[in-house]
Amino acid sequence: MFATRLEEWLCSTLETESSLPYLESLPNIYRILFVLDSNTRSGTGTSTSDSDEKFDVILFCHSMYSMKPKYRFIEQALEMLVKRLEGRMVVVFYRDRTLHLNSLMCY
Repeated sequence: MFATRLEEWLCSTLETESSLPYLESLPNIYRILFVLDSNTRSGTGTSTSDSDEKFDVILFCHSMYSMKPKYRFIEQALEMLVKRLEGRMVVVFYRDRTLHLNSLMCY
């Protein structure tokens, strides 16, 4: 549900003034099963992804509650980001309790 609402919000703001002014094209919102250390990821929704594809932003929301160990999923997501230095990030919304990320640093 969150991915659908995010996609609707991003697409509707492109018609007026965008909340993300540097967005160069319509977003691709992937609704995929994120499997730790898997070479394949199966998808549902607007698109599917192969394991070599790189992303600008990876967003974890309610899916993080069942992922263990959480820091390994975040490490894997960091490896899936495009290699340029600016504008890439893994975003985690997590409200359950303190999120322990081992040696990973967040801001």
